[in-house]
Amino acid sequence: MIGRIKEEIGRLNELVTNFILYGRPPELQRAAVRIPELTAGVLLMAEERLRAQSISCRTEFVDSREIHADPDMLRRALVNLVGNAIDAMPNGGTLSVSSGSRTDGRYSVVVEDTGVGIPEEERKRIFEPYFTTKASGLGLGSYSRRRSSTPTGGRSSWIPPPGKGLGSRLRFP
Repeated sequence: MIGRIKEEIGRLNELVTNFILYGRPPELQRAAVRIPELTAGVLLMAEERLRAQSISCRTEFVDSREIHADPDMLRRALVNLVGNAIDAMPNGGTLSVSSGSRTDGRYSVVVEDTGVGIPEEERKRIFEPYFTTKASGLGLGSYSRRRSSTPTGGRSSWIPPPGKGLGSRLRFP
């Protein structure tokens, strides 16, 4: 119960933070970040919800080198992606998180789920401010994620995973 309360406090904090960041561009605080460690912390925070919804989690970290990014913005992006994936799988499923170097030299983090997905016509609007498919939420998570990744030379994009569900890729220089 206490874990669930802490998780909800974290979600509310993310909503307020996204709302604030919408009105004020964030200042980047670049530092060396290791994706596997950051992701492990995010997944640990979501562990109770994953278990309660019968969601299995797979991770694959091919390359654990440090990247230079804003650790707080990256953590917020991962919290948002993992939270969205969990929301999309109320009756269970699989959450996959992978990362590593790409052939173009960029570093990539991919979060995929086997949830309900988003209809093709609505995917075009995902990065618009205040667009949401959920009954609750502000619709600022994807918008804020894309907006905060651009000044770093990064990119945030949606990818259709095989089968059902949805995936997102964060790319860094």
